[in-house]
Order: sequence, then C-alpha cells, then structure tokens
Amino acid sequence: MGQIGYILSKQKKYSEAMDYFKESLSLRQIASDDENGSLEECYSRMGENYEKLENYSDALVFYGKKLDIEKNALIINCSTIATTYFNVSRMHLKISQYDEALQHAQKALEYLQKFPNQDIVLFSKTIFHLGNISHQKGKLSEAIYHYQQALPCLERCIDANDYQFANIYSTIARAYFETGNYSEALTYYENALQIEFLNLPDDEPTMATTYERLAETYTHLRRFDAAIDAYLRAIEQLSKTLPPDHAHIQKLQTKIQNVLSC
Repeated sequence: MGQIGYILSKQKKYSEAMDYFKESLSLRQIASDDENGSLEECYSRMGENYEKLENYSDALVFYGKKLDIEKNALIINCSTIATTYFNVSRMHLKISQYDEALQHAQKALEYLQKFPNQDIVLFSKTIFHLGNISHQKGKLSEAIYHYQQALPCLERCIDANDYQFANIYSTIARAYFETGNYSEALTYYENALQIEFLNLPDDEPTMATTYERLAETYTHLRRFDAAIDAYLRAIEQLSKTLPPDHAHIQKLQTKIQNVLSC
C-alpha cells in the first residue's frame, strides 16, 4: 500500500497517495511497535505528502511522530534526526509559530555541529532557514546576515544552475528590497530570473512574478525605462497562459501608467 502511495505521490497525485499511506499506516500499526522503522518511514512519507498538499498542520503532526521515534532510538543518527528537526521547524514556520520554528532549527544545528562535515548542505540550508524565520519576524538585518552566511556554501555545494537557487536568490532579493537596498535586490532578482530561464518552460507564469519584482526595484532606483520594459515582459509572459482582460495583466498595465506619470 505504501509503495503505491509513493508512486502516486511521485506522479503528484497527492490526495490519492494519501489514501494509500493511511491504509499502509493502519496495517503497520497493527503489525508493529510504534517505534518500528517501517512506521518511521510511513510517518515521513505522510509528512512529505501533507506538505505537498500545503496542509502544514498535518505535515507537522507526522514529522513530529517521526521525530519522536528518532529521539527514542537506541542509536541516534545525527544527520537523520537533524533533517527531521529541520522539517518540523519548516512546518512551524509555515503556520507562523516562530518560537517553535527557531527552537527546532537550533536543535537541528546542534546535531549537525557534532559532525560538521557530514552534511554541510543541510547545515547551510538550516542557517538559511534561520534567515527565513528572522525575515518573517521582521528582523531584516538578522535575516540578511543568515542568508549571506549560508549562501557561499550553498553555491559551492549545489550545481549553479539548480532551480532551488531561483527561490534562494528571490528570497535574498526580497529582504534587501524591504531594507531599501534596491541595488542589491536588483542583483539577486536578476540572478533568480537567470535560473528560471534555465529551468522553467517558456510559458511558466513564475517568471512574470520575477519580472514584476524587477520592475518594482527599477522604479525605486528611478530607472523608469527599465521598469516599463520589465512590466511589459511580465505582461508578455502572463499573456502566454492568461486572457488579455485578466485582472493580473490589467494590474500590471496600471502599474505601467503609474511609472509613466513619474
């Protein structure tokens, strides 16, 4: 049952997958002790699947169940339990539980620091995640500090064209934008757009969002021609999948008029 759920999840059929995961969990609970490794795997997959469904509260429950098993294990795998602490922290952040998110992120780092070279990517992602926590709490300088602390290692350890850098660069750009450092924001938005070009299909609307953010940044830098061009590119991108009278396209056209009046 669990294997069918796993296959369906890989096919992005998350709701169907969950039915099989639940049935698999029921069978395993009958056949196994709660601390059995098969339960741990099931909890992990259910947590991941709920996360894909954006049901972060239930994802938190199952990541938490996995963590309980790992904490009570006779032998603790530092990398594995750190990953689970990291996932629990991310779910707490998703539902705006900042203190809990911070506590679990710090526990993840505590385990990772016992073997600093074992999982350097997870260590750096956890540092970056601390930046996300600070960012959502409005502590922008602290957020940027953590982002810049994590970024060099992420750039060394992950392929430069990997799509996850689109989100990393956009996140950093937003923090700089919110501090009024528009030149730095521009650099990171441009980096994000470059990664999106390399990884996304031609009609992907995500690129329109990045163009729009670039336009807003150009406007603050008083580079009005560049801002208009970026807005037009955003409209062009959205027009590949949306009708001309769509509200988002009309909103961008209004923004162009606002720039023209500057």
